[in-house]
Amino acid sequence: MKEQNINEFNEELVKLLESKLDEIAPLFDSVIIFVTKHENEEVGTTYIKLERGNSFANFGCVKAWTDKEKIMTDEG
Repeated sequence: MKEQNINEFNEELVKLLESKLDEIAPLFDSVIIFVTKHENEEVGTTYIKLERGNSFANFGCVKAWTDKEKIMTDEG
């Protein structure tokens, strides 16, 4: 999976995501939205990430989630 430049992503979809992000961001210290899209067999799956708020909190949240997923995968 590769990160896609947000400027290359469908402009209408990015505007929709940014409007939702702006709507909920004031309610929280940090917000991250990841979206994936399967382009085609040649490109594969791409993703973009939008975030607002405390970057350290965003990083900590993602790290905690990946650590939990690793534990679940190792146990499974």
